[in-house]
Amino acid sequence: MATPFDRSRYDWMRNNAAVVLKSDGTPRPPLRTPLSTFTVHYGGAGSSWTDYGDTKDELWGVELYARGAGKPNEYNVCGDSEGVTWEYAGPFQAAHSAGENHSAFGHLTLYGLENLTEVEAQGLIRGIRRSRQQAVDAGYITPNHVVLGHREMPGGNTSCPGPLFVNKRWWGQITAPLLAAPLPPVPPAGYKRIAMATNYEFATATRWDTRGFGDPIPVGTYTVELQGAKGKVGANVNLTITQAKANGFATAWKGGARPDSSKINFQRNQSIANEINVALDNGKFLVHISQPAHIIVDLAGYWT
Repeated sequence: MATPFDRSRYDWMRNNAAVVLKSDGTPRPPLRTPLSTFTVHYGGAGSSWTDYGDTKDELWGVELYARGAGKPNEYNVCGDSEGVTWEYAGPFQAAHSAGENHSAFGHLTLYGLENLTEVEAQGLIRGIRRSRQQAVDAGYITPNHVVLGHREMPGGNTSCPGPLFVNKRWWGQITAPLLAAPLPPVPPAGYKRIAMATNYEFATATRWDTRGFGDPIPVGTYTVELQGAKGKVGANVNLTITQAKANGFATAWKGGARPDSSKINFQRNQSIANEINVALDNGKFLVHISQPAHIIVDLAGYWT
């Protein structure tokens, strides 16, 4: 059986064990693969699972919660809005849907929000669709599997999977045949792909850096979100352009029509920086590059 799931975030939980356990300490039986049902769950409101790049400590909190509820190894896989999916109970029967664990593959979407924005929802939708494809590739579910929300499972008495299910347009995107919408590549941890193919959003305390993508990013406009910046009028940042493919320019602004003036004029293969002040729109601003290059934003401070 193939294992296309990200293992970097689950070793702390399964530790590559040959079996996973029930609450009474007995082994969970293996899945009868392939299954015909993929079940979507969510983390619920008020959790801390909404940030960019879930840490092992945060994921450990998921397992501790499950243990407290008498349901260790509660889901087969977990996923987030970055499109990263990692095994939880993996190929063993999880504890996600009472009476149905032998017949369904359970996916937990970590978001912990009741009021999703379109950007947040689209990231989560892509993550769920990627998880579906990975589960097919791993042989856990059939290619023509049915996608159900937890609330749709027989005997399900829950609102799970919450707003993703209630919004029928979002749910329709989640359940659409996989071949109907090719999956985007997974950005590095910390990045969240948003509306445009060349547009990424990255929340950071002090630095926004696209070099984790490898090759210089394409020409386009990129949204920079700074953590803790909501309510601030503007920010003082150091804007750096590096590894440019050709001579060009970069500009930064609050939003709306792109200004004619540039913040940096750069040359091919040059690394050049400029300290700038930029107004913020709900903690965000835009950066445009006219040639493929990498962008680095270092936060110096805010003004109110």
